Amino acid sequence: MIWKRTRQSHRGKQDPIEKATKQADLEMLQWSAAVGEIDLFYLDESGFCMWMPVEHSYFFRGEQKRLEQTARKGRRISILGLLQPKRELCLWTGGGQFQRGALHHDDG
Repeated sequence: MIWKRTRQSHRGKQDPIEKATKQADLEMLQWSAAVGEIDLFYLDESGFCMWMPVEHSYFFRGEQKRLEQTARKGRRISILGLLQPKRELCLWTGGGQFQRGALHHDDG
């Protein structure tokens, strides 16, 4: 046995057909942006909880251990990022969840 990092996994929650469809949509959007038809932005929200899951444990050599994500505990901190490659990056932080219409970006 060896001591190594435990990997958090959402693989069991993914629908392979939906994932393939969304991947094809993304590739089409990236192509449209590359030829100048659209301005493409990437949006990502990440949430952090005020506790640490198990990060290291013992494994048999050659195996990868996966733990399903557990329920949240305590206050949540959220970060929202909007990226337009090679042009712009906007970041917002807050407690709890972001509500639609609560964010405003001023170009001027």
